[in-house]
Amino acid sequence: MTCDERQRLRALYNAAAEHYAACVNEVNRVRGKTTKQEYDRARALVDEARTARDAARHSLEQHKEQHGC
Repeated sequence: MTCDERQRLRALYNAAAEHYAACVNEVNRVRGKTTKQEYDRARALVDEARTARDAARHSLEQHKEQHGC
């Protein structure tokens, strides 16, 4: 039996992880090719994306523990 909430949380986590990876790739792409201000802005986006990814993972893990699925 499939848990709809677990699937929803997994999809959110996957999206957040993909967004984080894209942000990291962007920072790597612009490193040394942009102004410090633009680089710092890109790094801030990485930090925000990491926080969102970690929160999504926490929600998924918490659900699995509470729901047993």
